[in-house]
Amino acid sequence: TLTVTNASGSNTLTQAGFVVVGASPVAGCTPATNNAGNFAQTVNNVSFNTINNGTSTVTNVAYTDFSCEANTIVTEGTTHQMDIDIRAGGSGAEVVEVYIDYNNDGTFAAGELVLSGSTAASTTGTVTGNVVIPTNAVENTLLRMRVYGETGALSNNERNCVSNSFIGETEDYGVYIISACTTPVISVTGTVNPTTCLATDGSITINGTGTGNVTWTGTASGSAAAVVLPYTITGLGGGSYNITYGISTCLSVAINGVLTPPGAPAAPTISVGGATTFCAGGSVTLTSSQPSGNTWSTGPTTNSIAATTSASYTVTYTDGAGCSATSAPTVVTVNALPAAPTISAGGPTTICAGGTVDLTSSSATGNTWSSGATTQVITVNATSGNTVTFTDGNGCISLPSAVTGVAISPSAVAVACTPTSGNVGSFGNTVST
Repeated sequence: TLTVTNASGSNTLTQAGFVVVGASPVAGCTPATNNAGNFAQTVNNVSFNTINNGTSTVTNVAYTDFSCEANTIVTEGTTHQMDIDIRAGGSGAEVVEVYIDYNNDGTFAAGELVLSGSTAASTTGTVTGNVVIPTNAVENTLLRMRVYGETGALSNNERNCVSNSFIGETEDYGVYIISACTTPVISVTGTVNPTTCLATDGSITINGTGTGNVTWTGTASGSAAAVVLPYTITGLGGGSYNITYGISTCLSVAINGVLTPPGAPAAPTISVGGATTFCAGGSVTLTSSQPSGNTWSTGPTTNSIAATTSASYTVTYTDGAGCSATSAPTVVTVNALPAAPTISAGGPTTICAGGTVDLTSSSATGNTWSSGATTQVITVNATSGNTVTFTDGNGCISLPSAVTGVAISPSAVAVACTPTSGNVGSFGNTVST
């Protein structure tokens, strides 16, 4: 069961059969080797679907059974890449063969060989191939996958554990094959409403095709494993239930079943006090048709709420007998405010009387200046503090830009008097620069 919770509430999903617990695979023979140790003749990594198991690149171990700790689930008819990393020391080439015991008889026949390859002495390599899962293999059982590594050549006697390998290393893994998905088809074929508003003696019967597990969510959640259809879900109260059927990811389309207790009130309606699409910072009043007994999807229990965030709002009305009904949703969309524009000046912002400076908004359109102008560029000729806002396609207005001030430089101070001289001429008495 997984529950996800955020500011809008919680949602829970229960899925039966998601984790597969299987018995150990049928035993195979136990390989042995004449030489185990640090010979650098190794199988050192096995990668297949979700298996990715690394071991020593130096030390070869005669036999290790990883089948219950390193296994994977595959579907019949699918193709999966397999990669086996091997190393060959100085003793000779390293060969690898991989078998999957598809018929689950504990032996590894020639027809069960899925990958083979080698690397030359004193080298490393990766043997890669695609494995097609057959449709006639034993399914829903953990099968043994055996990886043989040997120096030189691998004989049939070594495969069957009749004789020891020379410098060998054998590892076993698990493969669990499931059927290809045939999507189940189900329908509601019967309902029994609860006897009272608070009773949980209602039921929903489903029928259809396929095999698997039933899961239901909604007013209440639950599941039942290994169900044979038709199947009746019992112990339900009044409300709406979404029901699926299948195994793991091979599930039916969800169907809906509704149980109505006797005397359930009429569903309330929501009236809106304005537009339901607006800009951040705004709100719309939502009002229930019921004056009391309300519980909004966001938590309040008042007759009206102010919706300020994007959401699908509903209100549930509960009468004096404890019976409830929920309104249809009202969707509120809140558009974010655009970013504030910036102002660039086309020259100094301190100007002489009679001069001007151009101020330009970073937005080509949608501008409104503090002076009232709506162009991208304005020409300023007076002392002022200038801002601009931007209005986007949703009609949302940004915050004002930073203030760009323009100042007029003061005129020169008037001369208090005009000096005169009684003698003007070439007297040699001068002020020179």
